[in-house]
Amino acid sequence: SKTYLSWRFPLRRERVEAVVRLDLELGPGEVFALLGPNGAGKTTTLLLLLGLLPPSAGEVRVFGAPPGHRAARARVGYLPEESRFHGFLSGRAALRFVAGLHPELDRRARAARVEELLDFVGLRAAADRPVRGYSKGMRRRLGLAQVLVGDPDLVVLDEPTSGLDPLGIREVKDLIATLRARGKTVLLSSHVLADVQDVCDRLAILDRGRLLECGALDEVLAERGRTVIELEGLDAEGRAELCARAQALGARVLRAGPARRSLEAHFLARVAAARSAEAPLGDEGAARGDEGAARGDEGAAPAAGAVAPAADSASRNAPAGPDAAGGSDAPAGSDAPAGSDAPAGSGASAAGSGAAALGADARGGEESG
Repeated sequence: SKTYLSWRFPLRRERVEAVVRLDLELGPGEVFALLGPNGAGKTTTLLLLLGLLPPSAGEVRVFGAPPGHRAARARVGYLPEESRFHGFLSGRAALRFVAGLHPELDRRARAARVEELLDFVGLRAAADRPVRGYSKGMRRRLGLAQVLVGDPDLVVLDEPTSGLDPLGIREVKDLIATLRARGKTVLLSSHVLADVQDVCDRLAILDRGRLLECGALDEVLAERGRTVIELEGLDAEGRAELCARAQALGARVLRAGPARRSLEAHFLARVAAARSAEAPLGDEGAARGDEGAARGDEGAAPAAGAVAPAADSASRNAPAGPDAAGGSDAPAGSDAPAGSDAPAGSGASAAGSGAAALGADARGGEESG
């Protein structure tokens, strides 16, 4: 739990419960998403897990240790919502600077790690350009590379796709999927539900500091009493016959028609095809199609080991029924406290014996805001 004391005119003290008896556990090699409207407590939860705020009640354990423990911090990387860099540095120099903060890496290991990460996030072609000339998507990928310098086991991402165009969003989602494939645990907070649905394994929904729901993505989004069947090679006559048969069995056909892919998949395919046709052989920037290439910048090569764009979900391509999940925006507010721009690669999250856990009891201590 986390409680703040705020002062209101005339000098009246008020208790604000930002997080109330929240109990979460993260497993190794999974992507876990924190969802909720503004003011739900997502940023406060991340700051508690990173050790940047003390809990008012309960405890946070990071790989079995308090979040401020040096051994725990060494295994955690944090990417805040806004990544800030010295504009006069090149991307390679920015990574070398961060690598120099890791005493466990000698000079040769630092140089090798920097080159490996430039390949991983697809910035080798732009590695020697000043960061001030990077697009927002390129800056986001550079920030992720800084987080990964210490090879953390747990990566905490606050709004990783905020402000990016569809190409940049796809690149970040591919990098998250690659981290999961490498056995890393990823904890992310986001307002973009479609992006979360593409990459997360489990999720938690918060509202006004309280946990509303937590579970595996497929279980949370499953609609009882509805079945999705995907077929290939069936013409209109066959569809009509199949629908008639389903109705004879007592089923109600909600939708029958050609399958369709997502707008994101269509957009990415069209842009990639156009740039591949126009780009000279070996022009990595135009072929990759990132934001920088769109503006005439030298883009970055595809991330090494990056996974292919995820296939469209069954609910989007299904021959029957609308999307399984829906909702409405909650009243606007702000997380308490406002998220801070902590240095990339700092902080810690809750994890123990390969899992992360945050427990809280009902005893509420008071903290001065």
